[in-house]
Amino acid sequence: MCGIFVCLNHPKAASQVFKGLYAQQHRGQEGAGLVVYNHQNKAAERRRVLGLVGNHPILAKMPGNFAAGHNRYSTQGASIKTNLQPAVFNTLEGDWYLGSNGDIPMYWQIRNLKEAEGWIFKTTNDAELILRLFINEYSKLNFEQTPLKPKDKIVVEALKKIQQKLKGAYSAFLLAPWGTMFIFRDIWGIRPLALGRKDKTLYFASETCAFDIVKAKYERDVQAGEIIKIDQDLNFKSYLTPPYLLPPPAHCIFEFVYFARPDSYIFNSYVDQYRKKMGAKLAQKDFNSLKADVVIAVPDSSNSAAIGYSEESGISFDFGLIRNHYVGRTFILPNQIERDLKVRYKFNPNITAVKDKKIVVVEDSIVRGTTLLWLGRLLRQAGAKEIHIRVCFPPIRHPCYLGMDFGDSKELIAKNNKPIEKIRQEIEADSLKYLTPKELLDCVPGQNYCTGCLNGNYPKNMEVPDKKPKR
Repeated sequence: MCGIFVCLNHPKAASQVFKGLYAQQHRGQEGAGLVVYNHQNKAAERRRVLGLVGNHPILAKMPGNFAAGHNRYSTQGASIKTNLQPAVFNTLEGDWYLGSNGDIPMYWQIRNLKEAEGWIFKTTNDAELILRLFINEYSKLNFEQTPLKPKDKIVVEALKKIQQKLKGAYSAFLLAPWGTMFIFRDIWGIRPLALGRKDKTLYFASETCAFDIVKAKYERDVQAGEIIKIDQDLNFKSYLTPPYLLPPPAHCIFEFVYFARPDSYIFNSYVDQYRKKMGAKLAQKDFNSLKADVVIAVPDSSNSAAIGYSEESGISFDFGLIRNHYVGRTFILPNQIERDLKVRYKFNPNITAVKDKKIVVVEDSIVRGTTLLWLGRLLRQAGAKEIHIRVCFPPIRHPCYLGMDFGDSKELIAKNNKPIEKIRQEIEADSLKYLTPKELLDCVPGQNYCTGCLNGNYPKNMEVPDKKPKR
């Protein structure tokens, strides 16, 4: 899971992308990268930095009128500068750049196969793999073309082949050596991707909250399987995958529950209103069966759901946990030791809100149980009488291969169909309830979602590994 932001036709495009990445920092905090193209001198420049975007204002000063950037949250490869995007590949025509939000489930299997054929990889991230596979298709089409075709058309044909052959989640940008930008999305539409506009400037973003900071207006979502071409004259051309080649849509439902910002508009819906519905649904499960004094959230991703629970139940909402906002998101940290340490730094109990009270703690999800175990102990130390955990997302029992960092079922607290009562004991709560998969789907618009992490039913025609390959 990552975030991308693209700005086209702006005299300070890098500055705009810097702002857009800053607004999407929650989608990846390990590092960031920008590529900027200057059509006046027909040159591209790439810079990548480790850490938070705001710590590197130099990124905003890169000259050019086309720019695209990426926030990294690693699901493939080590958290090192080499793996930061955009990926680059040099050809006789010049340098190609690609940035992607998503994941390729069969990444290592495909990579091992290509290495056996003699390919040499410089990174261990899927963006390079997507770019190399595209270059391979593009080179074959370029060699085979009869009669001579425009380069942009060959790029589109190569991307169409990638979309049909490469099974995975990718909302991506591709910058050609001659300065044309291509935006494309996988045929399932797994990760969000939106188009915005301000005057004659075009923007693309993983989340619409990034449009607000540059005062752009959301126009529409990029469709599943769509390819968009924008050249230096801002000629805009959309290529849609024929319906008979599209599988059923499979949006990531975890975006609604946890990953996206509540003020974002994704999958044609506002996140905040559906998180409130989830909270209300949890309250309905407790109707007349739970007597509590206060509802609190695990901030910040659970705030909307906790408000929904409070409004539906009539139990007052309070800020029982205070979050240190100088600590980033703990779930998306790359290893368990860092996650444990950051949880201790991240939260403090608000004693006046919880002491001597029966508390309903609303949480978006339980993946590893790291956060809730520590928080339960903190709340008891602060004087809470009872702690009742209510969770929007059903038990996560299977790996995610499409952009979330729980690719190994061994790390999941709900693994092997563990009973909820056993999970309750492990997190030391007085009671524990989840939404069921059906209840969750009743809270969100439509039924076009990937629920593989809940039931092992991954998107139709998607290939996922039986187990992690040995490296």
